[in-house]
Amino acid sequence: MDTTTKRVIENIRGVSKFLRRSNKNIAETVGIAIATYDRKINKTGAFTIEEFAAIADTLKVTPIDLFSKDLATLIDELPDLLTEAA
Repeated sequence: MDTTTKRVIENIRGVSKFLRRSNKNIAETVGIAIATYDRKINKTGAFTIEEFAAIADTLKVTPIDLFSKDLATLIDELPDLLTEAA
């Protein structure tokens, strides 16, 4: 697995953990997750929200799909999806 794929998976897992800890409805949770994720990214030099949206576009899913309950499945499929999209 290349470094970019690893970074994508690590960042998606971070957002996933945040969402699972939240008791808020999905729309509110996604809004909070995006804001939190954006702050985290800007400190760590990881992906920006725009890059995250581009990843979603590349994978032919919506950004909301990246925050869905099926996120574990998406993470498992991510290396294959990136290969197919390339």
